[in-house]
Amino acid sequence: MMKLNRKFYIQILPELCYFFPSYKFLKVVWPLYGIPEAGNHWFHTYHKHYTKQLGMETSTYNLCLLHCCDLEQEFEDAQGITLTQERTCKNIRLVQDHPSDTVSSRGKVRKNASPHEQYVAQRALGAYIASVSQPEASFDLSFAAQATQPGKEDIKALNKRLQWQIDNSTRGLRFVKIDLRTAKLYAFVDASFANNKDSSSQIGHVIVLADARNNANILHWSSTKCKRITRSVLASEMYGMANGFDAAAAIKSTLTQLLHLSEPLPLVLCTDSKSLYECLVKLGTTREKRLMIDLMCLRQSYERQEITEVRWINGNSNPADAMTKSKPCRALQELIDTNKLRIDVDGWVEITLVFLFVYLAELKANKKNKDVGTGCWTGKSRLAANLEHR
Repeated sequence: MMKLNRKFYIQILPELCYFFPSYKFLKVVWPLYGIPEAGNHWFHTYHKHYTKQLGMETSTYNLCLLHCCDLEQEFEDAQGITLTQERTCKNIRLVQDHPSDTVSSRGKVRKNASPHEQYVAQRALGAYIASVSQPEASFDLSFAAQATQPGKEDIKALNKRLQWQIDNSTRGLRFVKIDLRTAKLYAFVDASFANNKDSSSQIGHVIVLADARNNANILHWSSTKCKRITRSVLASEMYGMANGFDAAAAIKSTLTQLLHLSEPLPLVLCTDSKSLYECLVKLGTTREKRLMIDLMCLRQSYERQEITEVRWINGNSNPADAMTKSKPCRALQELIDTNKLRIDVDGWVEITLVFLFVYLAELKANKKNKDVGTGCWTGKSRLAANLEHR
C-alpha cells in the first residue's frame, strides 16, 4: 500500500488523549477509511495484486472486470447454466392503495409505507429481477418508472407485472454451449415512436450470441425512455440502433478479449424498420444534423466491417419488440424457452472488400458531384446498386 502524497492531519479523539498528552493533532501517513484517497489506494492495492500476482487481465471497458485463462477448468460435461431470481421474487409484494408495511430484500420491515413509497420500492425490486433474469418484464417496469405521481391505473399496471413475476418466480435464463467457430453476435433493435405518456419514445435492444446451429444465449437487453426528442419514426429507430450498436460493440470487444479469439466475433444488426434499413444500406441521408451524425457513425462502422451485416427482419421474429411494447412477444418467449434463434429475414446486406473498393473508387471518381451543403453524393451509388442486386 502506498503512502499519502499530501499532508493530512486529524484531531485526536478524547479517548486517545491519554496516549498523546502533549499533542492535539496526528499526521495521517497511510490511507484511512473516510478520506478521499482511501478508495483509490484500495483499488490500486487489490488491482495490482490481481494483475501482478495472479496474472489476470483487465477489460478494455471496465477496469474492475478481470479475467484469466485457466486451462485446468473443464466444463465439457456441463449441459447448461440456469440463472433465476426465485428467492428475490419471494420478497415482491403488490402495491396497496393504503399505508401498509413493507419488507426490504434484507428483511428490514418498514411500517406504514405510503402507496407512493410502496410503488417506488416494489418497482425497483421488480426492475432488478428483470435486469438479471427476466427480460420479458423490462418494458413494463421501465414504463412504471416514468410515473412520478402514480395513480390508480399506474398501480394497477405495475401490480399486473409484479403478479406475473410472483407467478413465474422460477422463470429465468438458461445458457447453452455455443460453437465459437461459427458464433455470431446479433443485436436486435426496436423503437416505439411517442408511445409514452409524455409522448417520448421508447427504445430497446436484445443482444444474442448464436452459432450456425441456431443455439443462442441472451447476453444483454435494455428498455429505456429515449432522452432525446424524436420527431419521426425514423429518428426513434435510429437512436435505438445507435444505442444497441454501442452496447453490442462493447460486448463484442469484451468477448473477443475474454475468450482469446484470434478474430473478432461477427456483429449482425437486425431491425424491423424498412426505412432505417434502406437509409443505412442505400447510402441515404437525413436533414436532421443530430440524426446525420448517428447515421454517419453507423455507416462508418459498417464500411469498416465492424458491423458484418445489417438485416431487415420480420417484426414477429424480433425479440427486441418486447423492449418497446407491453404486449407479449412470441419471438422473445421462444428464444428464452428453447435457446434457439429463428429469424425471418426480409432483406440483408453484407459488406465485403470488393464492394468496399468499388465504393471508395466511386467516391474518388465522383468528387465533382459532391453537394457541399448536405455532404452526400448526388448520383446513385454503384455500391448501393450492387447491394440492391444482391
